[in-house]
Amino acid sequence: MPELRSTLQPKLPGYMIPTYVVPLDRFPLTPNGKIDRKALPRQKHVSKEARSTWRRAQSWKSSWSVFGKAF
Repeated sequence: MPELRSTLQPKLPGYMIPTYVVPLDRFPLTPNGKIDRKALPRQKHVSKEARSTWRRAQSWKSSWSVFGKAF
């Protein structure tokens, strides 16, 4: 991971550099050849920033659904 991070840092902004990488032998594929996202291993490590972003998104989602019903 340190090699990947040092390679990407000069080329990408910080928010685009992965904090967690899961090595795979191959990607699981659907019958039509696309990556099967449901079959990928679940992420065990979730940063505090990602958790707070997810909570904020859920809050906005519920707020907008209530707002949308009012009009």
